[in-house]
Amino acid sequence: MTTTARGAAGSSASTFDRSLLRPNLRSRNVVEEVEAKGGNAIVAFRYDTSELGTTWTEVSAYGTAVIARQPWSQKAVSRGFYNRAMPEPAVEPTYTLYRRGMELLEDGDFEDAAEPLAEAARREPEKTSVREALGRAYYRAGRFRLAAVEFGAVVESHPVNDYAHFCLGRALSMTGDTRGARHHLALASNLRPDRRDYRYYRRLLDS
Repeated sequence: MTTTARGAAGSSASTFDRSLLRPNLRSRNVVEEVEAKGGNAIVAFRYDTSELGTTWTEVSAYGTAVIARQPWSQKAVSRGFYNRAMPEPAVEPTYTLYRRGMELLEDGDFEDAAEPLAEAARREPEKTSVREALGRAYYRAGRFRLAAVEFGAVVESHPVNDYAHFCLGRALSMTGDTRGARHHLALASNLRPDRRDYRYYRRLLDS
């Protein structure tokens, strides 16, 4: 497409160049024509000039209308030929992350469950329910050292949490830290002597 503007001869180049930036002049018509054709970008945009007699100079703007597509991951689109960033997606609430992680955990998708739970734990590291769930996801995914870190954080905040001691003992045993595992399994058994599973895993390490 082509659009043309004419100016009186003798106008300085610098004055004319600045005038082209004004939205009400003819160069803007190129954009309007592209939009009318369904395009969203211009390639090979250029100007050309020619003399009309001794008093007028014709300035023509050329370009090719195209449809430019960008991956969604770039989070930006071209709109009106200006680069305007799309609004950032709404931040998912921490509780929603926790619930999604718990659902994945219950469904047996342990690796996938760790992702939202890890983000929830990063935001609210003092939430022991989140740290415990993340520890469970890591443990079931075979990431025992990371699981031990999460269960250790729960134990530090709640020293009488028998289940956290039990899980920490199990995670430590899988990393080869038998001494640490015995300690926490013993604490779990002492806190809840009615739990046969606690005593069972403690005896395994004694044998």
